[in-house]
Amino acid sequence: MAPSFGLGPSPGVDRIDRHRLPLRDFLREHGRLPDLEVAAVETFSEVAERLAAGKLTFGWLPAATFARTERTGKLRLLLQAVRGDSNSYHGVVFVRDPAPIRILADLGGRRIAWVSRDSSAGYVLAAHALSESGIRPAWESFEGSHAAVVKAVASGEADAGATFCSIDPRGRPNRIRSAGWTETVEVANVAFRPIATFGPIPGDVLCAGPQTSYGERALFASAMARMHLDPAGAGIARGLFGADRFDIALPHQFQLLRQATERLEQLEQ
Repeated sequence: MAPSFGLGPSPGVDRIDRHRLPLRDFLREHGRLPDLEVAAVETFSEVAERLAAGKLTFGWLPAATFARTERTGKLRLLLQAVRGDSNSYHGVVFVRDPAPIRILADLGGRRIAWVSRDSSAGYVLAAHALSESGIRPAWESFEGSHAAVVKAVASGEADAGATFCSIDPRGRPNRIRSAGWTETVEVANVAFRPIATFGPIPGDVLCAGPQTSYGERALFASAMARMHLDPAGAGIARGLFGADRFDIALPHQFQLLRQATERLEQLEQ
C-alpha cells in the first residue's frame, strides 16, 4: 500500500485545497516518500480510526483525539505543533459581557456552545469540569468551529461557549492575551468575559500508524521537524497546520486529556 497522510477538516476547504499538493511534494522530496498521497478526511475521529487500522500511514490529530485513541496502543506519537514560543495553550469558557454568569456553577440550566467532541479547548476539558462538578446545562450545541462558537455567544443563541486562549505568564493570574473571540473579525465590537480557564493543552500532534517501521517514522518526523527551515515548508506549516514549527511530543503531556476523555466516554455510555 502506498504511504498516505491524513488531514482532518479544521483548516477549512480553502486551506486544504491550497496546501495539500505542496505538502505532498514537500514530503515526497524531504521525507523520501516518493509515492505519498495526502488524503482529506471528514472528521479527526476518522483520521484516528484509519491510522489505528493501518489504512493511513501518517496523520494529524488534535490532542484530545490522540488521547482518546492512543488507548488502543496502535498510534505512534511523533511530533506536536509549536505556535509562537509555546507547545501548549489553554481552553476558556466565556460569556458575553455583561452577563449574570460569573463562575462555572452559574452555567447550570444555561445554553452552552461547544466546538466538537474532538476539541480539547472547545469541549473536552470544560465539559469534563462541568460533569465532575455536577453542573448540567439545559441545552448544548456543537458548532463545528471556534468562530461559530464565538458567534453563537455574541448573538445570544448561547449563554456561554468554550474556545482556545493564550495566557500571558507575565501578567496577573489568568490574564488572557488572545482567544477565539479576539481572532473572530465579525465580533470585533462585542465584549466578552472569561469565567474559567483550563490546561495547559498540548499542541496538535503528528502520528504514525502501527504498520510503520522505525525508519519510515524517523524520515517523516525529521522532514516535518525541519519544515520551518525551508521557505516553502514554513508556508505550509503556518497555512495548513497553523504552526510555526513541530517539536518532539512527550507522552506525559497528554495525561490530563487522557483522564478527561476517558471520564466523558464513561458518562456517555
